[in-house]
Amino acid sequence: MSVKKEQTEKHRIYYCTFTCYKWLNLFEITKLQDHIYALFDLMQQKYNNQILGYVIMPNHLHVLIFVNVYKVTAYSEAGVYED
Repeated sequence: MSVKKEQTEKHRIYYCTFTCYKWLNLFEITKLQDHIYALFDLMQQKYNNQILGYVIMPNHLHVLIFVNVYKVTAYSEAGVYED
């Protein structure tokens, strides 16, 4: 079961895990690896975050992300807002 926890600290390393719906092997079936790599590039270019490590499994993904932000960003259900 996932737990939603708000992370508001800057300049930190976060460990994130994403799982597919009902643990189906969707990453393997849909060949999403190229899209995941593109998302990593976008995160680095647009948000100045760095991917320190990752593992792509058939039904889940583990990522170590260094968040290097200079503005406080608030995340909500409606979107992303910068203060």
